[in-house]
Amino acid sequence: MTFRSCQIRWMSILGALTVAVVLSGCNGNGGGIGVMSQQQQQQQQQQQEQQEELEPLSTVLSNPSEAIATGAVGALEKAAEADPNPGSVTQSSTTNEAGVTTDSVAVTAEYGTTPRFSVTNGDRWSIGMNEGNPVALTGFGLVDWWTWKGAAFGKKLSDGTLYVNAYTNIEAPTTETVEEGDPVILENDPEGTRYTVESGAFNNREGEPGTRDGVDGTFSCSTSRGRCPAFGGNVVDWSGTGWIFTPTTEGDGSPVPDTDYLAGGVWLYVPDTASSTDDYEFGAFADGSDPFTQSNIMALTGFATYWGDAVGVYSEKGASSTTLGNFNGDVRLTADFGAADSLGTISGVIDTFEVDGEAFAGSLTLGEAAIGSANSGFFKGAVTGSSDSRTYAGKWGGQFFGNGAASTDHPGQVAGTFGGTSTDDAVNFVGAFGAHVVRGTVDPSPEPVP
Repeated sequence: MTFRSCQIRWMSILGALTVAVVLSGCNGNGGGIGVMSQQQQQQQQQQQEQQEELEPLSTVLSNPSEAIATGAVGALEKAAEADPNPGSVTQSSTTNEAGVTTDSVAVTAEYGTTPRFSVTNGDRWSIGMNEGNPVALTGFGLVDWWTWKGAAFGKKLSDGTLYVNAYTNIEAPTTETVEEGDPVILENDPEGTRYTVESGAFNNREGEPGTRDGVDGTFSCSTSRGRCPAFGGNVVDWSGTGWIFTPTTEGDGSPVPDTDYLAGGVWLYVPDTASSTDDYEFGAFADGSDPFTQSNIMALTGFATYWGDAVGVYSEKGASSTTLGNFNGDVRLTADFGAADSLGTISGVIDTFEVDGEAFAGSLTLGEAAIGSANSGFFKGAVTGSSDSRTYAGKWGGQFFGNGAASTDHPGQVAGTFGGTSTDDAVNFVGAFGAHVVRGTVDPSPEPVP
């Protein structure tokens, strides 16, 4: 079976989103609404039209020009053979002399029917959902409790065009119900909790009226828990303080956002003018909102199993043409944290592939990699694999996310990138994966560890 060009299954396009651009300005007389010049209006209109005309990455791949096909294949091949870069795991065609990726793509997500993303590649480029022509991507993962949503969007840069497919497993915000008289230790509050104090600022150790996420109560100091600094207005970080909030009414607080999610995807950069295929860029990235605490890894013991999903882009050279498209699959990983005096290893497999929406018989082995001593256990290793007619080799890497309630809890999630090339140099592939820890390795429908 060979790769074919259609659409990806679990990230199928739901519909286009309309981006509204509101333009206003100030005149040079110190205030008021200014009037844009005709040239400025034309430039704004041209930029908006260029953004609205941008097609999603899947469309670009399914019907590429000869130049884009050649350039994208070259970039994919380089990315497939590159070592991933830690931090926010990135594997791309931009490498140093040692073949290590020099790009570092970070991504944040916000929950919504279509998630909102902010993706940044150092000072090279950045893109958000208010740019380009966003198209919703969605689907189901390996098991019912694992669901991905995403978006495809693009942006005109000064020297070319950027296309991004981003996805996330972020969940809807939760609302905490508080009981009257039940004290809350504020140092344990999630980031984003909002506080108000009637007096605006104080050092009162006995109690001060105010609200916590919209619920009325009083703030008081527990000196046994640490210092109690003065505060006022709105405070977010209560780490290490001794303040305690006691509700005086029962009610629901403000929604608390999910702060333990994964996000990642792929990107393609197409230059306006290319002197060689090296001017094209392709890469995959994988990130998370809660990197695992490195100092806790050494003390971990035993095994942890992770199940999840992988997604990416491939190229296949034919006798007279080149095919570009999308693929997805299931990923299963096993981390052996060993004894308490070692960091351990991790390995896995990606299989149950669909290539452009159709089943594909093949599997990739993510070879054993040593869990590292920095960047949340960053690891990297070799990829091998086979299909009906080909064998593959490449690189993979990743790191851990999701801290538990105790320092001895295994990481809750793992994410990374992978890539490879067929031994006949006809096929290249690069992608990202994300997986959640599960309780068992036999149960076909395991539940995630709470």
